[in-house]
Amino acid sequence: MKKLKIGILIDQLVPGGVQKSAIREAKELIKLHHQVTLFVLIRQKYSYQYQDLIKGLKVVFLSDYNPILFHKPINIPYFSFLTHLHILSPFFVQRYTMLKNLDFIISHGTTTCITAAQISKKLHVPYLAYIWDPMIFILEKVYGKTLLKYFFLIIRPITQFYEQRFLNAAALVATSSKVHQKYIYDKYLINPIIIFPGCETIKNILKKTDNYILGYSRWELAKNPMLFLQIAQKIPQVKILIAGAWTNLDELKKFTEKISSLKLENRIFLQTVVTDINLKKIAEKSFFWLHPNFEAFGMSGLEMAALGLPLIIPKGSGVTELFKNGVHGFFPNIYNRSEILNIVRYLYHHPQKARHMGVLAAKVSQQYTWEKHTKLVINVIKEYVNQKTIVCLANAFVAPFSIGGGDRFIIELARRIPDKFHMTVVLPYAGFYHWYQASVTNKNIRFIVLPKNIFDNIESPIPLFLTYLIRLIQTIIILPNLAPFQIIHSTTDMIPDVIPAYLFHKTHQHIPWVSRFFHFIENPFKREGRFWVNTGSYFLQQICLKLLRQSSAVLVDNTEIVDRLMKKGIAKNKVHLHSGGVSISEINNINLNESYKSDGIFIGRLQAHKGIFDAIEIWEKVCIKLPAAKLTIIGYGKQDILEKLKHKIVLAKLSKNIRLIGHLNDRELIFKYLKSSKILLFLDHEAGFGLVAAEAMAAGLPVISYNLPIFGNVYKKGFMASNLRDFQSITNNIINLLTQKNNYAHLSHLAKMEAQKFDWQLISNLFYKQIDAFIKNN
Repeated sequence: MKKLKIGILIDQLVPGGVQKSAIREAKELIKLHHQVTLFVLIRQKYSYQYQDLIKGLKVVFLSDYNPILFHKPINIPYFSFLTHLHILSPFFVQRYTMLKNLDFIISHGTTTCITAAQISKKLHVPYLAYIWDPMIFILEKVYGKTLLKYFFLIIRPITQFYEQRFLNAAALVATSSKVHQKYIYDKYLINPIIIFPGCETIKNILKKTDNYILGYSRWELAKNPMLFLQIAQKIPQVKILIAGAWTNLDELKKFTEKISSLKLENRIFLQTVVTDINLKKIAEKSFFWLHPNFEAFGMSGLEMAALGLPLIIPKGSGVTELFKNGVHGFFPNIYNRSEILNIVRYLYHHPQKARHMGVLAAKVSQQYTWEKHTKLVINVIKEYVNQKTIVCLANAFVAPFSIGGGDRFIIELARRIPDKFHMTVVLPYAGFYHWYQASVTNKNIRFIVLPKNIFDNIESPIPLFLTYLIRLIQTIIILPNLAPFQIIHSTTDMIPDVIPAYLFHKTHQHIPWVSRFFHFIENPFKREGRFWVNTGSYFLQQICLKLLRQSSAVLVDNTEIVDRLMKKGIAKNKVHLHSGGVSISEINNINLNESYKSDGIFIGRLQAHKGIFDAIEIWEKVCIKLPAAKLTIIGYGKQDILEKLKHKIVLAKLSKNIRLIGHLNDRELIFKYLKSSKILLFLDHEAGFGLVAAEAMAAGLPVISYNLPIFGNVYKKGFMASNLRDFQSITNNIINLLTQKNNYAHLSHLAKMEAQKFDWQLISNLFYKQIDAFIKNN
């Protein structure tokens, strides 16, 4: 396996869990024979900067390469550890030329990731964003009770914008526990990998030399160290050791003065410099570790557990995911002071119990060594580096309650993504809803969800055009800021997919653009529906067709449209056949259900050019011969269409013969309706593949259709086709099948056989094989 050149990026080299984790990772990666450099964003002077740990490690301070006026940081008031260089460093990344040769960067901490995102964009190095605490979380938790809260109206959206941007730009996103995994998902719809920090373990439990209560962390008053003073006051006998550096020396001074004012100097001791060697000595003096503040992880707790100390830390803190309450320590409610005091009293008066819990905690900690932590990190990185990276634009979704066959195309392909591919899907909230409903949660797929706009989910033509326009602009801005990728795929021939892909490909010729084209929108003078709407759709498609000439390849689902594409100036050698598919095994596992039973079924958007009004007229003719014939209609329709449809049903006196189901998200339920029906009415006036036709055939339903090019081209058998709007011919075909059992059985068998050619697994294998070839040939 290739050894990688890896950069580990932190903001400052100061005592803390983030910094220690980065250093330990670096040293373990070197043991695994990777080339590793620790990059520090800002050089600051501190008395202890892990001099003992960084021996033998190459350390580069990036601020040394800034313009001379920007070598030294200036602290930003109110924000701990935030300097002007955290904000300005992204502007200097072109100076950090030593980063260009890296294969990957591990960026620890949120403020560091702002620069990592720019490094990825300018120097083309992918990175893992290891988020210990999200920026927006810190803002709300730490500063929500300060004067800054009055500026949140301005600060919060800016913070969220930067955080969303660097999370989108990251090749991989990780966090230290479940605490922020859900938080990041809820805020940004990004599901980070959980990679627990590690610890140094020992073979034998240390002998105790004293009986201190230990508080060990990087301290600030916001972490509630005052609780130790309250414990000392309530339990007069205890001695307390508070170890670890302080973020703010003024706060340390205030805390020290408070200890003196309470005359607790003889029982509360401070040790502000703690090296790795000190840790064992500190553990020998202590019989349990107490942390008075909720933590997203709490790495100090894992370190102390490894040295044989039980843990007391607020419940829900990340480290508690590794240990059991009452077995390896106690996890009280952070707001329940009496509960904490009772736990301290209990362990103080039962040192043998504390020691036993510490022994058990040490055994658990052996599962979380730095070696195991680092192997997990590098395995995740190697997997990504060895994958083919594809960005799919899927911006044409209209609303959560409506989805077309074209929209489902890429969803079905993504569900079957091979391990050697990594897919990033750019899509709107409405689209994410449909992907979520389809249970697409593969670890090789990530979503970049466009911010909502005021025109989302409105199906009227003008708002729909405006939302497409906004999505188009958003995607143009997002694409250059994504992690480096090898191919871009526009999943529809709609403007919010085609135009951003075209513009990106124009400035990144080395990245192939594979487009998808389904079918031609007919001339508005021929197409049913509102003339001006059809005119707009036709005009926009003509624009997209001109742009598709510049794509590297055009995927089509039937050969009939190849000649028409050539007439539009698209070279024949660019057009590749790739049909849709059907979930054969999923449909085969569905049983008939009497409550879903019908003679005919119509599935699709309720629009004129989909033939929904034709279906009513046809079924009216069918019921003259077969009065009991039942038709089920499934699909979303706008209110005006629904009202018109219901009115036609009443006028035709078909209320008892036609069942309107509405839109269904549940694919299994749709398949139940299919399996419990006899024939499919596929009355589209234009279609590129007709996904529902393939699904119906797989369920054994003959398809009744108009004589579209796909019938006889894509589908060779299993259907009966008539000329467009030849209602009598369609009616005769339906009656023939419903009354002639032998004819029905024969056509049903042919339909099932035909559907076997379109199994999604076969289709997806072909798709990824084609994508692989496009990447290799560029």
